[in-house]
Amino acid sequence: MAVFNTKNLEKLKQAADAQAQLPRYSVLIVDDKDSNLSVMAGVLRPHFHLLEARDGLEAIGMLKDLGDTTTLACIISDYRMPRMGGVELLVEARRIVPLTSRIIVSGYIDVDAVIDSVNLGGICKFIVKPFDSQEFLDAVNFAVEQFQFMTNAQARQPDAGK
Repeated sequence: MAVFNTKNLEKLKQAADAQAQLPRYSVLIVDDKDSNLSVMAGVLRPHFHLLEARDGLEAIGMLKDLGDTTTLACIISDYRMPRMGGVELLVEARRIVPLTSRIIVSGYIDVDAVIDSVNLGGICKFIVKPFDSQEFLDAVNFAVEQFQFMTNAQARQPDAGK
């Protein structure tokens, strides 16, 4: 018969309570393939409020509709998509939600793609598919921390309210 240490159970409960008190940030994932959206959502859903779009134009529409009503911490976009590619999406997203962190995910390793993503899209990470789930989650957590830092820094600016 197993006996549980009640002190360990209490520690687990306290850790869960502390996690519940943290803000639940929103993350937008954009990919034209449902299977890729499903994999990314499966990794991220326990940790973030998720928004999903099937292409860049749909994502831009969502960004415009959201306005300031939500805290969108990160946008994760596939590099190659019909109608609007990932870099083009993130360039526009940078204009609409400048503090939101941006990540490109791609199955294609192309130096020009990486350079364009960094220089034009202002990404913080370029992730190559297929990816390790834990490394993907770590990258998104890093992006959310970067978003937190940027929003906190902006809030401390003397003319942030102007």
